[in-house]
Formats: sequence, structure tokens, C-alpha cells
Amino acid sequence: TLSPYDIVQPMHRRAIEGLHVAPDPTALLYLFDEMNSPDRHMRFAARVAIEHLPVEVWAEKALGENRPDAAIESLLALVRAGDDSYAERELAAGRRLNGRKNLSSRQRTDLTRVLGLVFIRHGVNDAKIRAALAGELEPHFPATDRDLNHELCRLLVYLGSQKVVAP
Repeated sequence: TLSPYDIVQPMHRRAIEGLHVAPDPTALLYLFDEMNSPDRHMRFAARVAIEHLPVEVWAEKALGENRPDAAIESLLALVRAGDDSYAERELAAGRRLNGRKNLSSRQRTDLTRVLGLVFIRHGVNDAKIRAALAGELEPHFPATDRDLNHELCRLLVYLGSQKVVAP
């Protein structure tokens, strides 16, 4: 059976926001597409709508998402709505995305914030994971973007990076 979302048509942001109070699992694929929107308001509305659905319905899709904006937004949703059992997989998905060369400065800033939230919300204490992530983030610091530098500096200090002080 087709859901109303199987027919590709633009959806007004207010209609997506309606899914915040009346969650609809049949909208899942549509919401993932909207999380890849160039409009940050649409990405936000779609992410919040997904957070209102049961995590087990969308967690695997979030962890496997490849489109940068949709991946960042869905990881953020999983960090906010999921429990500690997803933490290491969230970090692995974020690290995979961080390895891409084609991320914009805004995307890299958003991703760095999401990675920091994994530690804040889930308290990952594995020294190997922390050291590996620090090693992957250090080449991006310092960046030419002030916001990215701010987020990288905060996360690298938290991770115990010895290379963050010199720059």
C-alpha cells in the first residue's frame, strides 16, 4: 500500500511540524529526504518529526545514511532520542562521515557538534575511541572558519589532544 508520502511532492514546513504532534511512520523516507534539504528550517523540522517516532524504526537508517546533511541530522536525532547502547555506533558513523573531503565548513561544524553531543549524552569512556577520534579531528584544526575552530577546540580539549594547544 502507498502512503501519502510515496508520491514525491514538496511538503510545507508546517505540514512536517504537524508530524511532531501526530507522528506517522509512513513518512519516514520522506523525512530523511527533508533532512537533506538545503533549508536548515526544513532539516530541523524533519529531524524533530523523526525524534517523535520510535527509535527502533529509524535507528539503522540513521546509522547508515550517506548524504551529508541527512546523515548529520539523523545522527543528531539518534543522539537525542536513543540510549547509550547506540553511542559507539554513533561515533563510528560520525567518524566515517568526518573522513570525507567534500564536507562544507558548516557541515563539518555541525558534525563536530554532534560528535561532542555523543560524549555529553552518552559518556563514552573508551580511551582508544577517544584517541582515534582526536587523531582524526586534529588535521582539521585550525580551520579557516571561526565556528568550526570553536567546536574543534572544545572537542579536542575534551578528548585530551596534545596537539590542540600549539596552534
